[in-house]
Amino acid sequence: MNKTRITNLLILTIFLIGIPFRSIAQYQHKFMDPNLDIEKRLDDLLETLTLDEKITMLSETAPAVERLGIDAYNHGNEALHGIMRPGKFTVFPRPMGLAATFNPDAIQLMADYISDEARGRYNELGRKCVGGRFNGHFNGLLTFWSPNVNMARDPRWGRTGETYGEDPLLTSRMGASFTRGLQGDGKYLKAIATPKHYAANNEEHNRFSCNAEIPERSLREYYLKGFEGCIVDGKAFSIMAAYNSINGVPCSVNPYLLNDILRDEWGFKGYVVGDLNSPHYVYTRHKYTKSQAETAALCIKSGLELDSGFKPFKHLKKAIKKGLCTEEEVTEAARRVLRGRFKLGMFDPIDMVPYNSIKPDIVGSEKHQKLALELAQQSMVLLKNDNFLPLKDDIKKIAVLGPCINMYKHPHYSAYEGSANPPVTPIDGIKSICNEKGIELVEIPWELLSGSSQLVKVESSFLKPEIEIGNKSVGLTGYYYDNKNLEGKPLGKRVDGDIDFDRVKKAPDSYFINEPLSVRWTGKLMPPVSGNYKLSFTYDDGAKVWLNGKEVLNDWVVGASRTKAFDFKMVKDTPVDIRIEYFDTGGGAVAQLKWLIPESTDKNLHLNAIADCDAVIMVMGLDDNHTGEGFDKTYLDLPADQDEMIRKVHALNKEIALVLMNSTALTINWENKNIPAILEAWYPGEKTGTALADILWGKISPSGKLPMTFCNSVDDLPPFDDYDVTNGRTYMYAKAEPLFEFGYGLSYTTFAYSNLKLNKKSYAKNKTIKLSFDVKNTGDFNADEIAQVYIKPVNVKPSIKLPIKQLKGFKRTSITSGASKTIVIEIPVNDINYYNEKEKKFDIIKGEFEIQVGASSKDIRLKEKLVIK
Repeated sequence: MNKTRITNLLILTIFLIGIPFRSIAQYQHKFMDPNLDIEKRLDDLLETLTLDEKITMLSETAPAVERLGIDAYNHGNEALHGIMRPGKFTVFPRPMGLAATFNPDAIQLMADYISDEARGRYNELGRKCVGGRFNGHFNGLLTFWSPNVNMARDPRWGRTGETYGEDPLLTSRMGASFTRGLQGDGKYLKAIATPKHYAANNEEHNRFSCNAEIPERSLREYYLKGFEGCIVDGKAFSIMAAYNSINGVPCSVNPYLLNDILRDEWGFKGYVVGDLNSPHYVYTRHKYTKSQAETAALCIKSGLELDSGFKPFKHLKKAIKKGLCTEEEVTEAARRVLRGRFKLGMFDPIDMVPYNSIKPDIVGSEKHQKLALELAQQSMVLLKNDNFLPLKDDIKKIAVLGPCINMYKHPHYSAYEGSANPPVTPIDGIKSICNEKGIELVEIPWELLSGSSQLVKVESSFLKPEIEIGNKSVGLTGYYYDNKNLEGKPLGKRVDGDIDFDRVKKAPDSYFINEPLSVRWTGKLMPPVSGNYKLSFTYDDGAKVWLNGKEVLNDWVVGASRTKAFDFKMVKDTPVDIRIEYFDTGGGAVAQLKWLIPESTDKNLHLNAIADCDAVIMVMGLDDNHTGEGFDKTYLDLPADQDEMIRKVHALNKEIALVLMNSTALTINWENKNIPAILEAWYPGEKTGTALADILWGKISPSGKLPMTFCNSVDDLPPFDDYDVTNGRTYMYAKAEPLFEFGYGLSYTTFAYSNLKLNKKSYAKNKTIKLSFDVKNTGDFNADEIAQVYIKPVNVKPSIKLPIKQLKGFKRTSITSGASKTIVIEIPVNDINYYNEKEKKFDIIKGEFEIQVGASSKDIRLKEKLVIK
């Protein structure tokens, strides 16, 4: 061996030996060394943290540990259909509309885009931006409390629109796809998904103290399926425990849910966070524990690691001293939480994490807006069409009216929604196509027609901020203070689209979590008509209101929630200066501005103009005055003023396309009998107007299918608090004839199904049923069809109550006019099962079944028998 080669080998040896020494020298602590295994890094960090510091890591808003260079971290943001905050993000359709697409692949792509936007904004604001409450925005940008995979078991539940409908298979696939897309598939997590609310969170009016009594079969076969999909298939790294109890045990301290099923059975490796204040409510609402210290200890021992809201975990040190839990258990909880931050790359050099290269211009990018439009188009469900849609070319004059024509100019139509940039409202989309086709458009402001006798929220379109922030031109400017007397420099300011805050009944707002708190809102009221207005302000604790400098309310004292009303004369289109001051010392945190608009003398003129039109588009539906978090419904009809207006317009002009924008099933019996065309549009996101116009004028055929049953009457539903799904819930067990069945949806074309084939006629455990069939587009439109496969028990064992039929497969397929596609769907035999309560396990169901293939749960086109042995 020559001297040069020996020298080179010595140099290489020295270099290789030196790597670990340089690694140790380069990093002050082992947990900072990205070359080490995560668990070894966690060992070092947990040994370095004090007990007090470990406890602070178990908070939704974990503070910085400056001595170790650990940034503050906020674990709570929302991304059900786009990121909620801070700033503008792409707004996709709301989850119930997403479910109507029956398109898991597109939902995975959507979630991938959402987490791209999260990383882009995170990189723009800087690595240290994720902690703290006030620095111009709410900062949780890499951890999201999404998706919501609770089952829409009852359309009266206020939060159905956040879910993927009533079917466990559809919910499971959508939830798993969303989770995979959000978290990514690399070495690092792009973001953390947190499926919620585990489990059976299905009541709002008593949501903090509800005890859901659920038979084990219903729990395992129905309520847990969406979560199982997110954890087992989607690999979600976090999950949120629900407010409610199940069979007497609050979900936040339920070891059967959090340990036995979640960790031992499903193999969950992440951490559990409580819903906002849910650990606190274990003690205060459920009365399940005798102290906050006992609550905190029980959470840790039962498998909940992350506190939120009022934070009983601050009592953990006391709990350890009392022997209620151990420091080792707290350390293990901190390990699970911190493991998530390591997997996000929070402790690694910036250039080691590939997601840190995502640029902020990805937010609202062209490809994201394109997908938002495609999903909006795919989500809309044509419920009825008497040869009225698409609108004909000979139409020259159209009237457009309804309370939802300006949807997405203000944010209150959809919970957990960010600000779109820019949104296309229904009227925007309709105007655009009318201009393109030379159609005369008669736009009739809803505020001048409705004549409601109820005070309603002052919408953002009637408010102009004193100072625009973030390009928001509607709403009021809000200045937020961390004391009750508006003292000192504001800790934050923003434009609030409307003044409608309620910590108990509505989605939590980061600016209303801590107290004491005071706010000043300033701007102008823009009255749509002249006359005497009645206004009201609801508040807890104190408030003052000025209009044009005149003090109309002064009640600056601590007290329970109350409402004060006042009258004020206004002139149409003449701005009125408004200033509201409010403080809260804890508890309710309610602040709501409402008014009653005087009836316009122009009302009859507007109504008479409808008679001359060739067609009328009525955009009706529900906003969060009628449905949403914090309250349930007792009815499923359209609001009375909308129903009355539909009938009035119908008497003047029967050429009506009724567009519904809502988040739950509606009992639209009269409309179904009398209106020629009805389109269920849900809440379609920032491209609402474009998608709606494309459907109405036939640029694209509607293709969505109902992810929940529309019943004829609430009398057809079981009692609201009955959680046994076998007692007539959903298409699987309901005996009453529906108004529109699960899976229903019309098209502008027709499809013929044929040639159903099975790979065999009998099957055993662990085998797969493989079926194929042909679908031909027999109409004139290129369109998508969603073929659905159901399985119906015919003669089976055990002789227990089984679903009448159940969805076991589906496929969305694009088929051009005149063309045919062969659809192949596989069903694992092990998925045809029931939960054996005696044996505490799932068993397959043996016997004779009927495979049903069709366009909905009722519209079955092909059938074939098979046997499971």
